[in-house]
Amino acid sequence: MPFDANITKKPKEELIWQARSSQVLNINKFIGYVMLMLLVIPVYCFKEEIGPYYQIIEAALVLIPTLLIVKDWLIVDSQYYELTTQRLIYQYGVFSKITGEIELYRVKDVTCHEPFHERIMGYGKIVLDTSDKNAPIMVIDGIKNPLDIQNKIRKQVEIIRKATGVREFD
Repeated sequence: MPFDANITKKPKEELIWQARSSQVLNINKFIGYVMLMLLVIPVYCFKEEIGPYYQIIEAALVLIPTLLIVKDWLIVDSQYYELTTQRLIYQYGVFSKITGEIELYRVKDVTCHEPFHERIMGYGKIVLDTSDKNAPIMVIDGIKNPLDIQNKIRKQVEIIRKATGVREFD
């Protein structure tokens, strides 16, 4: 869900890129939860040996992983990012939302991480090292084509620094 343009946009600020984190981040968890659910099959096959509590065990083996899948899905789905000509805006939170921003001239370094299981599907993460007090390290996780986004951020950082005359020192 994009931000309200009246709240987040400054004058002469244009949107360059926006995205949500991908559920690719959860693939390992989802596989584990489904495997846990599959334990229902042997529980059902040995219900006489387990006794009268087999239905409780079956319900737990289905209900608990299902709730964990929903929780993890909502957490990742709530991560939203926008890159504008002046700022990187981020938002996360399922019930309570946190919205923050990093002025691009504060970005010191941009790094792209592509773990194998994400890279084979074209996803990765970008790590920003910034001089921002609230977000000294900003991770943009689970995004499509991370190298392209890394280059967009780096290019826009250089443009905004040149336009504002700001230089970053360690």
